[in-house]
Amino acid sequence: MHDLRGLVKSRGWAHLGELLKAQVHNRVQSVVRSPLATLDEAVGKEFMKGEISGIELFQAIPDIEISELEKLLKETNDGE
Repeated sequence: MHDLRGLVKSRGWAHLGELLKAQVHNRVQSVVRSPLATLDEAVGKEFMKGEISGIELFQAIPDIEISELEKLLKETNDGE
């Protein structure tokens, strides 16, 4: 858990977060702002939605893991 906290608090993680935020923004703009002309474009936009979800999940995983580990430790300590 200490390693995950260190990762999330690092400057590198913050920098990566900014890069990922820009990637999400670009994809959202592409999905939302441009009209569909073909079925292939619709499939492409669905693929981009999946990319957006994946990027957001990647960013959230360390915080989720920290939270789950803290809950587990609390439950373990409360049970003793």
